Amino acid sequence: IHPDDRERVMGIIGGALEDYKAGKDSKRTIVQRLLRLDGTEFWGESTGVVFTYKGEPAIQTVIRDITERKRTEEDLQEEKERFRGLVEATSDWVWVVDKSSVYTYASPKVREVLGYEVEEVLGKTPFDFMESEEAERVRGIFEPIAEERKSFRYLQNNNRAKDGSTIVLETSGVPVFDSSGSFRGYSGIDRDITKRKRDEEELRRLKESLEKKVELRTKKLKEAEEKFRTIFESSSDALSIIGESGVIDFNDAAMQMMGYTSREGLLGTNPDDWSPPTQPDGRDSVEAAAAEIAIAFKEGRNIFEWTHRRADGELFPAEVLLTPMQLDGAVVLQTTVRDITERKRAEEEIARNYHIQRVISSILQTSLEEIPLNKMLEQALDSILSVPLFSMLRKGAIFLVEGSGDSLKLEVQYGLSGSLLKMCDSLPFGRCLCGRAASGRTTVFAERISDEHDNRYEGMTPHGHYCVPILLGDEVLGVINIYVPEGHKRVDEEEQFFTMAANTLAGIIERKRAEKALQASETNLVKAQEVAHIGSWYLDLVENNLVWSAENHRIFGVPEGIPMTYEGFIEVVHPEDRAYVGKEWSAAVDGKPYDIEHRLLIDNEVKWVREKAELNRDDSGAPISAIGITQDITERKRAEEALKESEERWQQIADNSNDFIMIINTQSVIQYINRLMPGLTMEQVVGTPITDWVPEDSKSTIASCVEGVLRTGEIGWYETEYVGSDGTVSKFESRVGPISTNGKITELVVSAGDVTKRYNAEKEKEALYAQLLQAQKMEAIGTLAGGIAHDFNNILTVVKSLSSLALSKVPDDSPIKEYFEPIQYASERGTSLIQQLMIFSESRPPEVVELDINESIGELLGMLRALIDVDISIEEVLGEGIWTVEGDRGRLEQVVTNLILNASDALVQGGQIEISTENVTVTEESAKSIGDVAPGKYVRLSVEDDGVGMAPEVVAHIFEPFFTTKSPAGTGLGLSVVYGIIKEMHGSIEVSSVPGLGAKFSVYLPVTDLSMETLVTAKEAGAPYNQGAPDASVPVGAGETVLLVEDDEWVRRSTALALRENGYTVTEAADAKSATRLFESAKGRFGLILSDVVMPGRDGLQMVDELLQVVPGVPVLFYSGHIGDKAQLDSILKRGFAFLQKPYEVPDLLKAVKECIEEA
Repeated sequence: IHPDDRERVMGIIGGALEDYKAGKDSKRTIVQRLLRLDGTEFWGESTGVVFTYKGEPAIQTVIRDITERKRTEEDLQEEKERFRGLVEATSDWVWVVDKSSVYTYASPKVREVLGYEVEEVLGKTPFDFMESEEAERVRGIFEPIAEERKSFRYLQNNNRAKDGSTIVLETSGVPVFDSSGSFRGYSGIDRDITKRKRDEEELRRLKESLEKKVELRTKKLKEAEEKFRTIFESSSDALSIIGESGVIDFNDAAMQMMGYTSREGLLGTNPDDWSPPTQPDGRDSVEAAAAEIAIAFKEGRNIFEWTHRRADGELFPAEVLLTPMQLDGAVVLQTTVRDITERKRAEEEIARNYHIQRVISSILQTSLEEIPLNKMLEQALDSILSVPLFSMLRKGAIFLVEGSGDSLKLEVQYGLSGSLLKMCDSLPFGRCLCGRAASGRTTVFAERISDEHDNRYEGMTPHGHYCVPILLGDEVLGVINIYVPEGHKRVDEEEQFFTMAANTLAGIIERKRAEKALQASETNLVKAQEVAHIGSWYLDLVENNLVWSAENHRIFGVPEGIPMTYEGFIEVVHPEDRAYVGKEWSAAVDGKPYDIEHRLLIDNEVKWVREKAELNRDDSGAPISAIGITQDITERKRAEEALKESEERWQQIADNSNDFIMIINTQSVIQYINRLMPGLTMEQVVGTPITDWVPEDSKSTIASCVEGVLRTGEIGWYETEYVGSDGTVSKFESRVGPISTNGKITELVVSAGDVTKRYNAEKEKEALYAQLLQAQKMEAIGTLAGGIAHDFNNILTVVKSLSSLALSKVPDDSPIKEYFEPIQYASERGTSLIQQLMIFSESRPPEVVELDINESIGELLGMLRALIDVDISIEEVLGEGIWTVEGDRGRLEQVVTNLILNASDALVQGGQIEISTENVTVTEESAKSIGDVAPGKYVRLSVEDDGVGMAPEVVAHIFEPFFTTKSPAGTGLGLSVVYGIIKEMHGSIEVSSVPGLGAKFSVYLPVTDLSMETLVTAKEAGAPYNQGAPDASVPVGAGETVLLVEDDEWVRRSTALALRENGYTVTEAADAKSATRLFESAKGRFGLILSDVVMPGRDGLQMVDELLQVVPGVPVLFYSGHIGDKAQLDSILKRGFAFLQKPYEVPDLLKAVKECIEEA
């Protein structure tokens, strides 16, 4: 021991011995200087403990050379200031605590870490900055370390910052000893790891999540492996695994699909062995397969179509899936091959049907264009030849039957040579293939040129033919001739397509012929008016627009083209007759018949005319238009004057005769008649040709008789009919004799005896039958017209709205304005046509009464038995106590009549018809088998016959308008009318029939009360805004919000555009569901609900009822072009909702919207 330290060291040792004796801890650690034997000096640290050795206290000591440590301590002292600077510059908080853990030093970094100033930290312990639980936790970790004077690292602890937030610190520290080796405390650093902790926590959660996913994935992979093996073996697709040596595994389906009989035969093969040398697109199979495999390895999988070859050489189309995969450390290719032969056939069938429908649609569309028939046929032939799936040459022709009816005329062709055009310009029936198709009314096919080709020439290009007759029933209208390659075989699908095209052309050709006949009829009508000096006219009372026929213009001496009004007409009337004409017209407006004679004054010449008219009225009874005729009766008036001179001379003779005695002049104009037919006046008859009072087909008979009497002077006879002014038809046998003056025949006397009763029975039957057919026809056409009107109203609404808006933005001097005027004119003309269609479609409103069906049938059967053949009997099986139903008596009788007549048509060789009634209660279960009928009480009316019956395909179409099996006599409207009436009565009809065993029609009519009120027109309720002349001023909005509900996209878009352009905010909805959602989300804050009435799903009225329950009082404006349910519009108007008729002008729309909002 160094002499300078001996006293201190000995004192420590002595103290240790004393403590030992006292039973206290005697362990001591002493730092002192020591001397080696060679006299050198070093620092040593001695740790000793006292124990008993051989009965005496002894000290066991461990000495450690700490010379270097002491030097280090000295160096540390020297570096103290520099260390302090480093501490304050570091990003971590450096601190020193004493052995009681009280901070004795804190670097300024504490301000950034915890927000405290250094002075606020000194004198406190680390635990003072922790929550109690955290302080207890950290203290439990730190104190054992401090007891052992150990260093510690990365002790994480949560501290409370000055602002109250929690800061996570990572603390590292080392014990501090003084120069004597005494423990002084700890120094260390704190690092803010709050962000890192959050990141670590997130990473931990991610790790746990990933571990769970890995675990789950591992489990699923095991399950997938098991499933894969199961699927691999059980799959109907050919599955195989291909390695470098070829196929190494496959399922049974692969062996069967590729045509191998043993597994050994397929093992080791390559895809090349299952493929033809080339693919259908010309690619080499080996090169193409390599390219597809490369794609699979590049993209991870590859699906493509391939043509495979079975072991027996058969080729088949397949869909191939290539998937690279790892198997036992090697990369292999899993292949899935699916035989798509059936799918390819289906795709070809779909494509063929598509092209067929495209051609038929194209032909029908072309037929609607106003082009000549040959131009339409030319386009139709082009469409037929354009179908890519059939083996046709781009050559063909269409022949039409010539006027003689026994030869064909080449109408259009494509690709035919000049020589053939000359040969085939006209073909008699039976000559060449086309002539044979026409004469045999069947398709003629030839796969090459043969002796059947009567028209052929040297060097003709080899080919075959389909020659398909164009038939309308049994009538041949023409032939379609299609060229095919030589050797081509007859294919059913091709022939069906050509037949379908021929049938379509047959209907079009017939319609074109009807249109041509209609044009000729109109021309003849104009000529007939000119010859008879009878003009026609139409007066629009709303617009005061008077339209005259050409003959009317000639009678009145007013040039054609001059706009006419009622006032313009009055100006031509003789001044002395104007008051009379005005009085009679006013009386006609009040309901009196209008049939008058008056004078005209034209360039100082007086003419006499007769005018007769009928007024058309709306549902309120107000007159809206009139249609009438004007007859020039000047000659008749002169004849009347002449007749007066001889009236007394002939009157007595004529009065005593039971026959009608007439005097006619040589031009057959009646000069005198002794008495009149019912409903006629003398003024009506005298002065008119006798032929005016007979049907058209009798006029030539009378003319021939009169001409014979005038030529021979002998008495003539004829039979004819006379038609009275009230429409009464009478049958007469007439005797015609000459009246001569000075040897010259100047007049003829006609004595006509009434033989009407003799013909009544036969004519009554014919008239009733014709009336029934006409009623059926007009009813069905009316329903069809209403449906057409609805769709066209939507189209016209868009056209009128957008053209009006566009025109409002075009300057008056812009040349573009000229383009809009035809659009507006066309839309107005379309509107007029649609309005006429809608008036027509309304027909007669039903008169709903309680009906006793048995009574109605009993009253009707007498007439029906007279209408049908005598070898057909009608048996009645009418139930007792039959419930009453509500409906229109006439329409119910129409149903019974049509069903009875339809049944009689099926009894071609006589038979029996049974008509029966019974009460039935339809349950929910039985309703399923009946069809469109709800559970409840019904009266079932059945009509059953034992006639020829109907096939299922006929039954499926019998209620369609214009479908008939009785062509050409049938109209196809009888059963469609039945169906419409039954639906109107909320009933149902079902049909059962077996070919050869007859048919049964069962009608179910509900017993419950029905609401079938007459449709109240918009004009009666005063709600529409597009009646009358448009208002010059267009009201605009002030930012009000309008909820617009319209299912037609373009009507909705055009209406919204019109409203937005005129100051309104518009929210659009395409149906009731979306409108309800928008209304509720806006809490009903709308200034107006503008809605179509007819929409899919909930209609407009149902939707508005729901919306007004959410927010009452919102004004509502409905609009529509056609409402099929008449009670629906009635309900709208009675409840005070406004209604706007489509198509409407933009000003009408704006006026209606503005008034609805202002009234609310």
